[in-house]
Amino acid sequence: MDLKDKTILLTGATGGIGEAIARQLIECGSRLILVGRSDQNLKYMARELRLTKNNGFTLQADIATHAGRETIQTALVALQNPVDVLINCAGVSLFGFLEDSPSSDIEKMINTNVTATILLTQQVMPFLNKDHGRILIIGSSFGALGFPGFAAYCASKFALRGFAEALRRELAD
Repeated sequence: MDLKDKTILLTGATGGIGEAIARQLIECGSRLILVGRSDQNLKYMARELRLTKNNGFTLQADIATHAGRETIQTALVALQNPVDVLINCAGVSLFGFLEDSPSSDIEKMINTNVTATILLTQQVMPFLNKDHGRILIIGSSFGALGFPGFAAYCASKFALRGFAEALRRELAD
């Protein structure tokens, strides 16, 4: 897929992998909609990437909240153009043995990594380009192998892998 002039919605845009993806996509001439929780980091990214040059913009939104996903949906309605690619890159990591991990941290991670990704994907699907729209879910080797100290994180990445596989089959036609 030629990414020049394609509209790409990227969640987790201000994190390590998300930022690297954004930098690569801007080099390809993509129109980026960068989503992140930190307004300060988004402003930095917008300046650094000269985002407005390609009519891109930022959205300060936490995809793990209903309000954050509504912010994204409102922006997509106002955009009045289809999204060519949704890249689900937002995620939270959790290291620690399961018995030592606070349940609130596990719940936050599962909500962000799995539930929010599924709900946002569902919400964005009507806005995807009907001819060549794509959905990408950034995974991890932790979605294929269980690692000690990462039991809950691995569970979230295994879940995303299953979601992506099932969705690919749903949308195959």
